[in-house]
Amino acid sequence: MNEQKRIEVLIEHVGKAVTFAEMIGTTPASVTKLRNGKFHIEAFAVRIANAFPEVNCRWLLTGNGEPFAKEAAEGRISAELRALRKSVDELTAKVGERP
Repeated sequence: MNEQKRIEVLIEHVGKAVTFAEMIGTTPASVTKLRNGKFHIEAFAVRIANAFPEVNCRWLLTGNGEPFAKEAAEGRISAELRALRKSVDELTAKVGERP
């Protein structure tokens, strides 16, 4: 799998290129250059690894192996579910407070 396809996998993982750019601390224009092969993954590898602890770094840099470490991905999903549950509980409490 080439670099551009690996970037597409990561973008699909978060839903939008703009979201991906925000998560790795860069601009949408830089992500476009990554997608088009004008920038190389190596230039953003540390940022990507920090933003996505579930990403297999060997896969990120070489394309070998699986994109995501199963345990890390499950941990991230669990954390996101906990955050969503907390938000729902807070919204439910606010609705209950209305006269």
